[in-house]
Amino acid sequence: MYRRFWPYLVVSAIAFLSLLTATVEIVLWDKASDAPPPVVPWFLVTLASAAILIGLAIRDLGQLQTALARAKGSRDRLRDGLHHLNDGMALYSPDLHLEWCNDAYRALLGAEGETLQQGDEIPEWLDRTAWETRRVDGRWLWIDRAELISGAVVSIVRDITDRKQAEARLADADERYQHFLSAAGGWIWESDVLHRFSVVIPVRPEIEATDLQWMVGHHLSELVSRNDETNITFESCLQDMAMQRRLREATLWLHDGRQARSVRLTGVPRFDPAGNFLGYRGIGTYATAGIPPHEAAKPRMSQPAPLPRREADGATHSLNGDVRRVLVAEDGLTNRTLAESILKRMGYRVDVVENGHEAVAAVGGNRYAAVLMDIWMPEMDGLEATAAIRALPGPERDVPIIAMTAHAGREDRQRCLEAGMNEHIGKPIDRRRLAEVLEHFAGGSAEADALDREAADDAPAEPEPSAGPVDDAVIAELRDDAGDALVDELILTFMRETNERLTRIPEALASDRIDDVAADAHAMKSSSGTFGALLLERLAADLEAAAMGGDAGRAGALAERLPAIVETTWQAFAERGYALKPEEDGS
Repeated sequence: MYRRFWPYLVVSAIAFLSLLTATVEIVLWDKASDAPPPVVPWFLVTLASAAILIGLAIRDLGQLQTALARAKGSRDRLRDGLHHLNDGMALYSPDLHLEWCNDAYRALLGAEGETLQQGDEIPEWLDRTAWETRRVDGRWLWIDRAELISGAVVSIVRDITDRKQAEARLADADERYQHFLSAAGGWIWESDVLHRFSVVIPVRPEIEATDLQWMVGHHLSELVSRNDETNITFESCLQDMAMQRRLREATLWLHDGRQARSVRLTGVPRFDPAGNFLGYRGIGTYATAGIPPHEAAKPRMSQPAPLPRREADGATHSLNGDVRRVLVAEDGLTNRTLAESILKRMGYRVDVVENGHEAVAAVGGNRYAAVLMDIWMPEMDGLEATAAIRALPGPERDVPIIAMTAHAGREDRQRCLEAGMNEHIGKPIDRRRLAEVLEHFAGGSAEADALDREAADDAPAEPEPSAGPVDDAVIAELRDDAGDALVDELILTFMRETNERLTRIPEALASDRIDDVAADAHAMKSSSGTFGALLLERLAADLEAAAMGGDAGRAGALAERLPAIVETTWQAFAERGYALKPEEDGS
């Protein structure tokens, strides 16, 4: 700025000084003298300065005119470019009256755009719309708006009909693909990193999901009917899995414990964005019934093997401390309270903690006969806590640790043993199995043995499974284990916790916190199984599997089904006398 105006300042200063000097000469001039006043040179300097100023002004005016013409040309080219955009664009004043719009904007608005004039108020549906698609005159439009710092509003409209048509074509192709699978009797399966079936989705309408539930949660080795004829095919599948490569198509005989079924299996490996192997996703077909052409050996299912009895001298694997004191590490209130009650009825003294950090601290400062450790806990899970306990400096590190988890398969048991645990029991807690494990590691008692005999005498030989949403046999067993008053309170606590998770799961999905969804689904599955909520347990298991597999879409679809299943379950509990107060029922 100063560089442009300094010539004006210098020339003006010279002209001013010349005039000032001439004025002084005239004032000091001796009028009696015949000589004229010496002012001519100063006037000439002043005239020259004026001429220079005029020249400078003419030059700058020319440059200004050129700049204005260039700016006008740029504005014209910009306006012309905006007019020829395929996207519609309009500028509205802060009071939402049209100042300018291009031709595409008028065309895309259809009949409403044809009558649009400068000064017209913005249509109400455009003013309140942002990042939305809308169908107008047979076309799909993407609509957005942006408010400028001045308060003016820019309205943008884009024709996305081609994209919508492409999406429709893809959806149609997917539907045809599903019909193809249906015609072939297909099903879609996923496995986790342990190569266990984590999700099995039937695609034939006549196949109920329960027909395939026997696959979920089991490793192939637990389901394959092994014999010389299938060993080679099965080993080939295991080799592909070990190499994390595409599964070659193989026909196997899978056994659900009642009958063998012929299954043609294929699959591709799945990896997360960081390159970590997640498991497999595949497509297969299976025969709904059938007997193999040979006598298939019944597969090994995921039932725990019985523990050996203690030696006759009463030796035990527990520490030389309090052999009747047990630590329970469990983050779920209902499972924690129930385990505590069952253990006390067995004659044990019980300490409880809510996470792995507290479990490590408790073992470091006390002497326990055994630790019952939940696997999935906040802050530090059961496997990490076990590693920390085994690293303790004193004899406390040798305390027997028994895993408690809703994942009850053989591979899960092996993983727990490799982490340093001594044994593995499933949830819901099997009282007889728990008593057997504790007797082996911590030593039994006459009191505990009497309770076992009493429970065995009172229990029916084979309780019939419930066909409804709630299994009454499970609740009856809980009453035998924990007493009527505690079970009543625990069921209401379970209902309150479930309602809270019902609120948290959609929030976690909306925030892409898929790990939180898996954690809540796991806890819901475990507690639902504990209290015999069969439908809710199955749905929570499917949701957990989808979340652990990183499938947010399927997790969202399953989460949408939760409220209806919860409502059905609560109605079944209400029929049995369990109902939350209105202010507690958030479902």
